[in-house]
Amino acid sequence: MSLAQRVADRWEEDGVAWDAGADAELLDEAERVHGVQLPPSFRELWRLRDGTTAPDRHWLIFMQASDLAQPLYATRGPEGVALIFADWRQGTALALRLGPEDRGVVRIEDAPRLLAASFDAFLETYLREAPDDFTQLLRRSDAAAGMDGAS
Repeated sequence: MSLAQRVADRWEEDGVAWDAGADAELLDEAERVHGVQLPPSFRELWRLRDGTTAPDRHWLIFMQASDLAQPLYATRGPEGVALIFADWRQGTALALRLGPEDRGVVRIEDAPRLLAASFDAFLETYLREAPDDFTQLLRRSDAAAGMDGAS
């Protein structure tokens, strides 16, 4: 079973409010607007569930594909594009950093702080960690927090 399907199943098991899967055209539009290619697992998750409409067990709300296509949900810098895909505790953005490829997941505050080396590594940790442990990982400032994909 794919990581995306496991996340979608977790949301269903937990009773998280989610929207039906996004159309591929919306994801294509996000790629076009931001000039990036979304990782396959990212596209798959949004095709299964178009974000969440309430916080999950980790206090994350995942954005809808129609939001992802808006210019205000991305920043462009020397590291590429940071596409905001989730909000933690209604105030801290999580973004997928994209260049020519998936460059990891960052927490946006004063400056982006690397949380995971890839979107897949982020999803693996998301599925593995208990809510309190995941919160501690999000509070730490860099990949040394354990979300860098290393086992």
